[in-house]
Amino acid sequence: MRRVMTMQLLVEEMRVRWNGLERGEIDRSAAALSETDIHRWSTLFTAGDVDELFRRIADALARGFHRGEIEFELGDFIVNGLHWPMVNRASESTPVHPLLWDVFLAFDAGEFGEDPIQTKTAPMIAAIVAQLDAQTSRS
Repeated sequence: MRRVMTMQLLVEEMRVRWNGLERGEIDRSAAALSETDIHRWSTLFTAGDVDELFRRIADALARGFHRGEIEFELGDFIVNGLHWPMVNRASESTPVHPLLWDVFLAFDAGEFGEDPIQTKTAPMIAAIVAQLDAQTSRS
């Protein structure tokens, strides 16, 4: 239960940023994720393990979107914000958890095409959640 609560706190922090950006109260640079955010969150939530932080964020986004608790725009905002921290790690030959890449690609697919959220993102996320559930039931 504690893991769920911590990721809910993180998602809610990002929701506040997203809402502030949408209302014009803050600019995009103030809303953007930074390495400082990643360090702070990994220290608070995963004892400094960034890979585990990324896994938990991806899990929370996938399940939250699948249950209708996280709207597409917020999920897309969060994964787009994580893009550069992910790329920075990859360029340093530090692997990024594959689940985060999968969730990133699912939200990215929802940005283009005709009804892309329903035809691309939702089915991709449903498949990810099914895999997560299968892994959980095997454990």
